[in-house]
Amino acid sequence: MFRCCLLICVTVATLGCDGKYPVRGKVQFSDGSPLAGGMVIFTDEKGETGGYGPLQPDGSFEITYDDPRDGLPKGTYGVSVRPPSPWSMTEEERRTAPPRGGVALKYLQPETSEIKVVIDKQMTNLVIKLDKDTPAMRPGGGR
Repeated sequence: MFRCCLLICVTVATLGCDGKYPVRGKVQFSDGSPLAGGMVIFTDEKGETGGYGPLQPDGSFEITYDDPRDGLPKGTYGVSVRPPSPWSMTEEERRTAPPRGGVALKYLQPETSEIKVVIDKQMTNLVIKLDKDTPAMRPGGGR
């Protein structure tokens, strides 16, 4: 009986009361620079938003599902990244920043981002790497 109670307590402590796993990490470009602002979105296999997290100035995030920073249920998720909003930028940043904060178009949708994450345990050091947007990556080769 004691072992059964101990197993249940350990399982609840690991998963949390609602069966979600904490998910924390960073979004950065392939050169190691962070995406300072914007949002990372995890979409489940049914195409429904699973969770999201705002990006901090250092590119870090914590995923919210139902409650702040509660994580995600077990599953496979497509990941998309939204660039910083122009409204959160200074006038100078708006004039000089690359289109979409340097985020290539392919990362805006989970179907085209080619980023998949399997959540089956707590993830506290997840690193999502993005290629920087270049004119060659844009439709028609321009802005």
